[in-house]
Amino acid sequence: MLLRHLAVFCLADSRNTLRDPMLQVTLVTPFLLFAVLRFGLPLAEEAFDLNLLPHHSLIMALAMLLMPLMTGMVISFILLDELDDQVLQAVAVTPISKSGYLQAKIILPVIYSFCISLLLLQFSGLVSVPLAAAVPAVIISSLLAPVIALFISAFSQNKVIGLTLSKASGMLLLFPLAAYLLDDPWSWLMAPAPTFWLTRMFLALEESLPAALGYASAAAAFQLLLIKVLAARFENKTAG
Repeated sequence: MLLRHLAVFCLADSRNTLRDPMLQVTLVTPFLLFAVLRFGLPLAEEAFDLNLLPHHSLIMALAMLLMPLMTGMVISFILLDELDDQVLQAVAVTPISKSGYLQAKIILPVIYSFCISLLLLQFSGLVSVPLAAAVPAVIISSLLAPVIALFISAFSQNKVIGLTLSKASGMLLLFPLAAYLLDDPWSWLMAPAPTFWLTRMFLALEESLPAALGYASAAAAFQLLLIKVLAARFENKTAG
């Protein structure tokens, strides 16, 4: 039953994305990012005599966060459109129900983010991570997509506010960057951001799997808590 519901919402979300020029950009962005990392970055390093090798892991980690971040923004705009069109009220009287609707909006961005992020991680050429370690790490990082989607849609009354919050969400990438530049213990000031834990997880994948496991556990727990809180906020907003 859940798979059938996911298929229905996947088709509907695809149609909504293809109708909106702004959302269409997100369809090509992963391929552009792949081209930049795979071909553009090595060319830039050679052309400008740069040695970014020590920072490849950070660049890859930030790219991995960008995928679910953008996916979450897309889903949030679709959610806001559907709220305006009173889709949720219509769904509530169908066998899918509001809970099924919300489950689909949480699961679908995770699946999409996982697929494109895993491809990016495995074929960008920047880092070498065993598939057995990459898969669980990418699953955990993909949880950021529903976090962003629920945050924007739960606290936005319209798409204008949603666009503002989506831009603010992009600032989440600054937290791991600041933590990378700061020495301990100052870097831990960035810990309130889920992106801090995700970046630490990716940086540890090539160095220490036990450390990566610790960061992964913290990141997963943090994001699942955020999803639960934000989903409750969204349900309260749409109650009645």
